[in-house]
Amino acid sequence: MRHAFAVLFVLQTIIAFTPALAAQPIDPEKRALIEKLMVTTGAKGLAMQLADAVTSQFWAVIEKANPKTPKQAREIIHEEVMAMLEANVDDALEDSVHIYARHFTKSELQDIIAFHATATGRKLLATTPLIFQESMAATQKRIVPQMIQLQQKITTRLKDAGYL
Repeated sequence: MRHAFAVLFVLQTIIAFTPALAAQPIDPEKRALIEKLMVTTGAKGLAMQLADAVTSQFWAVIEKANPKTPKQAREIIHEEVMAMLEANVDDALEDSVHIYARHFTKSELQDIIAFHATATGRKLLATTPLIFQESMAATQKRIVPQMIQLQQKITTRLKDAGYL
């Protein structure tokens, strides 16, 4: 279970130190292009697919810490991750609108939308979830053992310094 707390600690730290995005007014035409791009790319659906990846990461850590954890616990994890994502997806998408607005001109957005209408663009959209899942699995294999070591090193140093 310590491993699950390590993952939760990392996620909480990332969330706590993520600066709020300044809500600058966006030209309505540019906003419409960004929203069209987000619909074209299935941004909301991709965000919700993140739930599967996060659930898998949590489950791997929990199962490694306690292999006797009932499989039904995975469903509880998935339900909680989905609820959290559903509660925040619209705000996250609004943040994305502002991020795209800062980095792309109207002309560039039109080019990106046009690209996604090509065969290669459609293939990219179709394979992105699979690429994401494979990347997450590969990253998980590398990161989880390192996070365990990191947690142990930090705990040891904090104990040695008298903070724990």
